[in-house]
Amino acid sequence: MRNKLLGILPLITALGFTSSSYAVDTRFENDSSLPIVYLNVAVKGGAANDPAGKSGISNFVGEMMMRGTKTRTKAQIDEALDQLGASLNVETRAEALIFRGHVLSAKLAEYLEIVQDVITNPNFPEKEIRKLKSEVASELLESRGKDSTLGKIFWEGFLFEGHPYGKPILGKTKEIEGLKRSDLLTQYANLFQDRNLLVIGSGDAEASFISAWANRIGEKRPNGAGENPIRVSDAPKPPEKREVLFIDKPDRTQTQLYFGQVGLRFTDPGYFPVYLANHVFGGGSFSARLMTEVRAKRGWSYGAYSYFRHGIRPRSWQAYTFPATKDTPSAIALVDTMLRDFQAKGITEEEYQFSRDSLINSAGFSFNTPGKRVENLLLEKTLGLPDGFMKSYAENLAKTDRAGVNAAVKQFLRPDKMKVLILGTAKDLKSKVAESLKVSESEIKVVPYTKE
Repeated sequence: MRNKLLGILPLITALGFTSSSYAVDTRFENDSSLPIVYLNVAVKGGAANDPAGKSGISNFVGEMMMRGTKTRTKAQIDEALDQLGASLNVETRAEALIFRGHVLSAKLAEYLEIVQDVITNPNFPEKEIRKLKSEVASELLESRGKDSTLGKIFWEGFLFEGHPYGKPILGKTKEIEGLKRSDLLTQYANLFQDRNLLVIGSGDAEASFISAWANRIGEKRPNGAGENPIRVSDAPKPPEKREVLFIDKPDRTQTQLYFGQVGLRFTDPGYFPVYLANHVFGGGSFSARLMTEVRAKRGWSYGAYSYFRHGIRPRSWQAYTFPATKDTPSAIALVDTMLRDFQAKGITEEEYQFSRDSLINSAGFSFNTPGKRVENLLLEKTLGLPDGFMKSYAENLAKTDRAGVNAAVKQFLRPDKMKVLILGTAKDLKSKVAESLKVSESEIKVVPYTKE
């Protein structure tokens, strides 16, 4: 490693690696097993921070940053990465925008020069803005043809109606069409500030070298006067009664079905007990109740699951399955009954012991490689979790007991106030869905699948 660093010292000076008062939060794990460096540069802000009327702008900004800087065109960026045998991609989440890639350690300094240019020096050329608008519009149109993708988009918007978590990552067609270059510059300035930056990675490099580079980025992106975008000020409000939304799409032979509610934060006292119980109800095991009853016993759907999605604020817990149209009314009635039984009775001692042992025994696999540890750090840093939290699963699960688990489930679940979404053909199913849920047809809101 010493010889490698000596070979790139001239580029270190060119990149400006000097001591800096801009201390970017940097975590890098040395791993010399392969001559590769994996790098993530993230900001603690994403789709949930899109301004009103400009949904999708954070994702758009991230994509545009890859399409030209003040010193490189998109073609030049792509060619430079190809010549290094390196990669650099961008991912948008609700509360994070992440640039991630890898490079041979011998080419690290050249790679960091490109990444720094992308992060600190974007140009947002009008020609590329027009191209990207067309591409996003095509992707949004394509998503209408994929029922699972479409159902997820509608579900997030329905569950979090009026809350930042309901904003779609890609945005809405008309709002994307209305974006101006000045809007992109403003959103970039709000997101890419020293206080929001994270650099997390692993590989065949020295942590001090990566940290010095990260601080140089912080120096080029000092804090502005705006509010820290990491703030999602209010928790989503749970519905006060059951609400049912039917997404009407013609000629469906299969439906997308969601039951759900506002979830828990990782650090909420009830999270680990409910997480353990969820493993019994609809977690990743083929022996989970939903999978057993919906798929194994009845063959109504290839899969049936329940799971959390996490955020800085409580986000969501949902049960999801995708039965054939003919089986949908029965599947709805079954899942509804199972949720009520789960809330009222909890899990058995046998289920508790199996779930507890299974989750504790598998917990170590969530951080047994550098790549997994990097992803855990990204979650901890972007969601405001304590350092090392993702390693605490086994310890926290070991503290549970069945009585506490069932009490937590009873307090958390709200079957009578869950939102329910069905994506299918309304003329074939609406009346049957109403009967299955024991509600009047007038209580079921129907919207066309083309609505944004």
